[in-house]
Amino acid sequence: MRISPKKLAVKMLEKYKDISLQDILNILHVIVIDTMPLVDTNGFYQYVQRNHIIYVNCNLDPHEKNFVIAHEIGHMLMHKNQNAVFLDSRSTSSLDKFECQANTFAVEYLLPDTYLQENSEYSIYELAKIRGVPQEFVNLKQLPIF
Repeated sequence: MRISPKKLAVKMLEKYKDISLQDILNILHVIVIDTMPLVDTNGFYQYVQRNHIIYVNCNLDPHEKNFVIAHEIGHMLMHKNQNAVFLDSRSTSSLDKFECQANTFAVEYLLPDTYLQENSEYSIYELAKIRGVPQEFVNLKQLPIF
């Protein structure tokens, strides 16, 4: 059975407690290319010759880039062996499922339960804005019971 995006995000947060996302990318030997504009996408993940590569649109602000990187790490951890380009040309149902899983991973990684609990005086939408989570993805957060 596959691990849920939330459980995977929790495991990542436990393993890399106070390490920045950039440092995690270095530890995992992920190549990030964010020096060119991308057409019709904010980013994508590619696994080529045992190299993990994340492409990020250079026109994004730092918060947007952070979310895109977290999203693409979700793909790297959950969908490394999937050919998204092939899936995109053949079927949208699998691709939609993979995108939802990667978005859920990014939301759970950037808005962990502990962060929400420690900042309970703010709404989840305020915290999402602070952490760079797009408002349209906040509903993917599985809210904890405190």
